[in-house]
Amino acid sequence: MIEMKIFYNAYLPKLQSWLGFGKNAPEPEQSGPSTNINSPDPLPRKWADAWHIMDLLLQEYQRIALQANAMPLLMPVSMQEEVHPLPKERINSVANQRLKGMARNIELKFVDLIGSLAPEAERTGTLFHHFNHRIEGAHYNAAGHAAVAKFLGNAICQALKKQ
Repeated sequence: MIEMKIFYNAYLPKLQSWLGFGKNAPEPEQSGPSTNINSPDPLPRKWADAWHIMDLLLQEYQRIALQANAMPLLMPVSMQEEVHPLPKERINSVANQRLKGMARNIELKFVDLIGSLAPEAERTGTLFHHFNHRIEGAHYNAAGHAAVAKFLGNAICQALKKQ
């Protein structure tokens, strides 16, 4: 569980960079499909390849965890734009939906932080990320850490009850 979060946080941005995508990637020279991680289908070839690699990595992660008698779990962290308290400021997380689908296909436990944090942010008016552009990726603030701990704790308890 922790290893997958670390993998996702550490390697997905690197994968984006290797493929020429991401926040700091140069703008494409010609107009065409979006290079954003939340691009809807149809995907540019590089993104389709990246998602295929992610699918294979999730399968390997699950295999290793099960082999070690551990409970594999996928919990993608949110970006600030995905859980903004104001719905009009929020983006649709296509990436989260793709990961959820991949997890479902291999019966991997999926904790939908975005699906939990967005309604909570809207209900309470709480910002869960630092909205400071000098902080790379706008990390969780104290309220974000508390909310993530609550949702993750509940997910783990539910998963353990089913075992």
